[in-house]
Amino acid sequence: MANWREKDLRESSQLEISTLVCANAFEKNRYYIRSIAEIVLFLAVNELALRGNYDIDENTEHGLFRNLFEYTLTKNPKLAEIYTQIPKNAHYLSPDIQNDVIDNMSEVVREEIIFEILDADVPWFTLLEDGTRDRNNIEHVSIGIRYVRKGKVFESLVNVATTLSSDAKTMANLTLEILRNNGLDSKRLLSQCYDGASVMSGRKRGVQTLIQEELHRKVPYVHCFNHRLHLVIMKLISEVPELKIFFDQCRMLHLFLNHVKVISIYTGTRIDRLLEQRWSGHLKITEAIYSNYQTIIELLRTVQCSTEFSGEQVVQSTGLLATLIKLEFHFCLIFMKKLLLTIEPADKILQSRDAGLKNAMEIINSVFKNINKLQNPDAFSGRVSEAKSILLHDEVIYLVQLGAKNLAVYITIGFLPNLQQKNMIG
Repeated sequence: MANWREKDLRESSQLEISTLVCANAFEKNRYYIRSIAEIVLFLAVNELALRGNYDIDENTEHGLFRNLFEYTLTKNPKLAEIYTQIPKNAHYLSPDIQNDVIDNMSEVVREEIIFEILDADVPWFTLLEDGTRDRNNIEHVSIGIRYVRKGKVFESLVNVATTLSSDAKTMANLTLEILRNNGLDSKRLLSQCYDGASVMSGRKRGVQTLIQEELHRKVPYVHCFNHRLHLVIMKLISEVPELKIFFDQCRMLHLFLNHVKVISIYTGTRIDRLLEQRWSGHLKITEAIYSNYQTIIELLRTVQCSTEFSGEQVVQSTGLLATLIKLEFHFCLIFMKKLLLTIEPADKILQSRDAGLKNAMEIINSVFKNINKLQNPDAFSGRVSEAKSILLHDEVIYLVQLGAKNLAVYITIGFLPNLQQKNMIG
């Protein structure tokens, strides 16, 4: 009450802080702080690191935030003028200030998200959660909420929390605490959706079970359908020896094509690294090899016959060339491309925010039907014929080229002295 009366007195006597400070200086300070916040916002939205390496000798830090701020000074005379006038101990460029700005921005965004969740068409919501460990062995837990607002389905990230322990009890308590701290009533929790890790999905002491025990009611758990699809594909690849060897060969090809000398003469599209976490990476590398097959073969032969490359690279190219022209490799390439392309639409639809439990089940059933069609004898024979056609076409070209080259060399050095032998080779 005393503070309120003092504030009322200051307003009536025009002794507020905003009037005590020079209005012009007040506006300049706000402009300066706003400019810093805009730089932080730009880097954060574009997912760029604010800070870089610290130079002990120069006592300066080389990072994008500092560089972008200095660049802005050269383009904004007003900001440059303010920068020269403010006290040297109040530049507000330190990492602590940057973190404070990020925290304030994230809080504003979080408040807006929570408002939308509470303003949903129905008060019920679904909990989405996943975690990953960084190199310091710290677990980063992402918690999202799925809700319906204005007739549309939304999925919003509410918080990213960190924890040193990743046991089920710690994760369950952390989840419920985040819901409470953000004003979300756990009584309105309709369902839970996690991956299939035992710590999350365990029926006896998993997170989904502990949350149900804490809330004293049934809260259905749904194993993410897209994650289940991923597990099935990765299990297939690991259990079938031919497919496992095929993708190991694809990895070796990727590494070879990323040598500095090799990539400088490669004219095909990029062969991306194979990611174990996402089966879609297997589709990308399969499509890339299929589309650039002839270009890759020509490159391997160039390296094999060139003296500009190291002995190790020549050996690698020879081994890869012998692998890529085999019927087994061609068949796996064609088969996996066909199989993964059949599944790709389901992968995209299941990741859509509009996807629900009902249409997810329909999509999976449709995938089953399409895969079954690939198992009939005609489809299998078609894959084999396609693999053989690539093999024959490629080998004929190679043998003709190799034969012509060797014949010219033999004739030049006089290795074929009589005409009869020449005619036989011809």
